[in-house]
Amino acid sequence: MFYEYAFILPAYNEQKYTRNVINNIKKNIKKFSLHACIVFIDDGSKDQTYQIAKDTGVDFLVKKKMRVKDQQLKLALNKLKQTFILSMTLI
Repeated sequence: MFYEYAFILPAYNEQKYTRNVINNIKKNIKKFSLHACIVFIDDGSKDQTYQIAKDTGVDFLVKKKMRVKDQQLKLALNKLKQTFILSMTLI
């Protein structure tokens, strides 16, 4: 599926912020009627980050230990064909 925008969220042990960040992005996608997706890349977190992201219903969810943000972004970009891509950290 083609999305006009993609929000890429790489994370590692960010359970404290994950739910709030994803829900705020979803709220704004709806508010501004964006044709957008959320890509959440969990870098092998040891806490509940992955499960929280899964529970919030992100569009694409990847759990892969990479430790290098460039690799995380490359993984997401290879899966997507968006016009605009926004990458952000959770804190």
